[in-house]
Amino acid sequence: MVLCVVPGCGSRSERDKGIGYYRIPSVITNKGEFEEELTTEHRNEWIKAIGRGDTDTKQVLASERVCGKHFVNGQPAPYWNKYHEDWVPTLILGKKKYGTKINFEAQAKRDERSRKREKLARERQERESAEKRQKLYESSLPVVEIDFSQSSSSRTFEGSQDKGEEGLNEETLFADVIVTEGEGENRKDAGCQTTSDTTEYQEAECQTTEFEYMFQKSKYQAPSKYFFESDEKVRFYTGLPSQEVLIVVFNHVVPYVTRQTQSLDRFQEFVIVLIKLRLNPPLQDLAYRFAVAVSTISRIFFHWVVVMDERLLPFVYWPDRDHLWRTMPQCYQYAFAWGGRVSDKFLTENCGFLEKLIPGDMVMADRGFTITESVGLMQAKLVIPAFTKGKAQLDPVDVETTRGIANVRIHVERVIGLLRRKYTIFQSTLPTDFLICNHRYSDRHTPLVDSMLRVCAALVNFCPPIVPFD
Repeated sequence: MVLCVVPGCGSRSERDKGIGYYRIPSVITNKGEFEEELTTEHRNEWIKAIGRGDTDTKQVLASERVCGKHFVNGQPAPYWNKYHEDWVPTLILGKKKYGTKINFEAQAKRDERSRKREKLARERQERESAEKRQKLYESSLPVVEIDFSQSSSSRTFEGSQDKGEEGLNEETLFADVIVTEGEGENRKDAGCQTTSDTTEYQEAECQTTEFEYMFQKSKYQAPSKYFFESDEKVRFYTGLPSQEVLIVVFNHVVPYVTRQTQSLDRFQEFVIVLIKLRLNPPLQDLAYRFAVAVSTISRIFFHWVVVMDERLLPFVYWPDRDHLWRTMPQCYQYAFAWGGRVSDKFLTENCGFLEKLIPGDMVMADRGFTITESVGLMQAKLVIPAFTKGKAQLDPVDVETTRGIANVRIHVERVIGLLRRKYTIFQSTLPTDFLICNHRYSDRHTPLVDSMLRVCAALVNFCPPIVPFD
């Protein structure tokens, strides 16, 4: 039988079924200094959270367990995920709530310092490479042609007799050498060979440094936050109007999401979801772009969509009556995925739309929506375009009425079309996995496609309106 070590908690494995029991983390000493420091801190935080006063004398840490009741998600987070809410036990500890706080301001400053260090290192490397090239250029001497065909035992550079004293001194710096017929050529060859070897060595060293720098620069890097610095790229890849809006949405969602891989930061994971919704590229394509496995991309997409649905759902709401009148003819509505065989009438009656109506409202619909009775039960009026009903043509009054309805209804169609054009994932055939309620990522009994639609609707609401208010 396993007992929970937390004071005041009576959980036991024999009686409380369905609860996990977890060891107190141990210190990892064989994976480097960083891992050892992190796991030591992790273990100390657990001991501090448990609050046992006899841990120094009683051997409880090696054998006892902590039950899942003390974690928000029912189980502890991995030791490397320091900022997760379940990195240490936080619930039902019999004392003041304990937990780690994320200092986002300090984290932003650390990121800024890291960017400055990278920039300085890059500039220093470029400067050193330029200095080496300059030194190599300055050290190269002009080629001097020497005529060794003269038979004189004493030879100097050609033209030295025509020069004055200044010319002789200048020659002395370079080649004022008296040699014999046999030794001169040997010494000449040796001197030229030494100079050539030195120059080749300097050139090879400089080229090696330049190649290393070029290879470092040309190494592929996945798109990061700096890639989305322009509003044009943000609009193309995410559908949001500007980088400022992108950062606001990211900061609103990121505190509730844990990293799914160590190869990418959370902003890159966030962008992967937006690119998938916006452009609907294959998962393999995203895996190539961000240099990770396809399974990692799939896990990131499923996990983030569920969290974004929870965080962005308040931005898809039914406006109050005053706001409706001020912004008419804008329309906001919830939408849930149904099979293609579901009729328009059944869909309208079961989506919760009619519950939003009050007496006196007018509902615009197409001819195929036979919901006159359903709308009438809410004491509202259904407005649909006129049709001929066997007549050759419409009456002039019906024509004018239909034209007025169409002028207003077109705005609703534009909003719906904007959602499908902006996030093209809804224009393609969706896999059946999106229609399954996956409890691995969410406890809500809704399929992933519903979460995707709500997230896209919220993102569209962040964009400027396409219907003028005046």
